[in-house]
Amino acid sequence: MLNKELEISLEATIQEAKGRRHEYITIEHILYALLHDIKGIDIVANCGGDVSKLIMALNDFFIKNIPTIPGTKEQFPQPT
Repeated sequence: MLNKELEISLEATIQEAKGRRHEYITIEHILYALLHDIKGIDIVANCGGDVSKLIMALNDFFIKNIPTIPGTKEQFPQPT
């Protein structure tokens, strides 16, 4: 059984990939979801990371590197 916080983060990951119409869930989707969680933000910031820059870089990565599922039928992304 997963703890509740991890479960919430994984659900956010799935919703992010689904909202972008991505076929697969990648590690980048997980990082993106964690960058929208207060604990994830604190960890990155305390290690000297720039959360805003990471989010922008991930958005750019998604646009350039992850194909979207065509059509209008709702799809559920698969973990990789």
